[in-house]
Amino acid sequence: MKLRKLLLALMLSLFAFSVTIQANEHSQTEVTQEVKEESIYVSRSVGEMLASFYDTTGLKAIVEPQEGVKNGQGKEMTIFAQGWGRVIMFTIIFILFYLAIAKGF
Repeated sequence: MKLRKLLLALMLSLFAFSVTIQANEHSQTEVTQEVKEESIYVSRSVGEMLASFYDTTGLKAIVEPQEGVKNGQGKEMTIFAQGWGRVIMFTIIFILFYLAIAKGF
């Protein structure tokens, strides 16, 4: 039973900090050039690392939705779909995980 609770907590934390995939407007050659330039190590403080982590997670997309963001099919997403739509989706996912793991459905 404890293993199930641990797995549920692990799965919930994994989904809570998942990275949102957004359409990239750069061509592949520009991206590889940027990666080569960014490969130099730069020491950063803990605050800068946490800010960088927040910027790259789905949490920022939920808290601060932006105009003009495109989904995986290239269609523009509404503000509702970026914010509350994702919150509702995650709530349904967590309920289904709970039913599957705790209740055995």
